[in-house]
Amino acid sequence: MEERGFFITRFPNGESEIGVPPGPGGEEDLLRNWEECDELAGFPEPVVFSDDDLSRMYDMQLERGECLRANGWEPAEAPSRQTYMEHYTLLQQGGSEQPPYDPAMDLPPAEANAARDACPEMSLADM
Repeated sequence: MEERGFFITRFPNGESEIGVPPGPGGEEDLLRNWEECDELAGFPEPVVFSDDDLSRMYDMQLERGECLRANGWEPAEAPSRQTYMEHYTLLQQGGSEQPPYDPAMDLPPAEANAARDACPEMSLADM
């Protein structure tokens, strides 16, 4: 994107931000170039999870919550299975910026790291 003239701000935490060009059509120009660069980079298409996958992912989060509780942490309250699945589907479609439910999401960062060590996050590949 820099080669195409877009200004990129890099932050110490590794994140970056691409500036929208000023003037009319700037945002459209940014999006068009972004899509072209994605195609050139050859990024894989995002995985779209089936309802069965989402249901198993929900079960994994509940199991992780029980692990947290067994190790002395209080997990965040779990949404219903249907709410979890609907929200994750919305995430996959780009309709939400809220992260999916994580039983450790309410823990302070230092405790969340220890919780991840004690109760690692699982993926469908782990099943």
